[in-house]
Amino acid sequence: MEEKVKRKIIYEKYLIAILVTSLFFISGIITGNFVAEQKVEDTESTVKAIWALLNLAELKEKFSENETINYCNLSWEYVWKEKVEIGSILASLEKRLGKDHEVVKEQKIIYNEVQAKTLRIVRIINRECGYDWSIILFFYTNEKNDEKGDYKLSELQGYALDTLYNADKEKTKIFAFDINAVGNLSSELIASYNVTYVPTLVINNEVYRRFVSGNEVARILKE
Repeated sequence: MEEKVKRKIIYEKYLIAILVTSLFFISGIITGNFVAEQKVEDTESTVKAIWALLNLAELKEKFSENETINYCNLSWEYVWKEKVEIGSILASLEKRLGKDHEVVKEQKIIYNEVQAKTLRIVRIINRECGYDWSIILFFYTNEKNDEKGDYKLSELQGYALDTLYNADKEKTKIFAFDINAVGNLSSELIASYNVTYVPTLVINNEVYRRFVSGNEVARILKE
């Protein structure tokens, strides 16, 4: 009986590994075609690309739970693929449909969940592999007259962080969460940091419930 259980576990591990590899290939084709044809205005294809990347992120997470992963040997593509590609697709979708469009909001929930999954991996790598990355969480709103926050200050905060990131991409890792497009994992982050109004920044686990200038962020990171 014990031998059968072991065989089942091994079989499940190999199956998950095969699924992860296959989904990497399939999502690569879907998102690759999307990126290669930026003029495509087929919203359905865009949504399929985002869902393919979500499925890949979830399979990778399940694979990590069933395997002993050497996080220090993970490639950049393995860690960041879904976050970067969904972010790129969403930017195109927002430009085409507008930030207030329901489809954009629905897909942004997926993006926030994928970001939260990526954040988990990044924190493990940072802790176990000695990278000493600065991790910034940015909670914001795009909605005017939002009771949850100021969209103009959120926009300014985003610009400040973009400038900071572009100045030091290797050292600084930024995760931006729309307060109005949250799923299970992103809701947990909001609750754990008691985010009640935006913009809010979490810089290396310290919470700043206000707009923080780029110069001030840079100073905090040096402390």
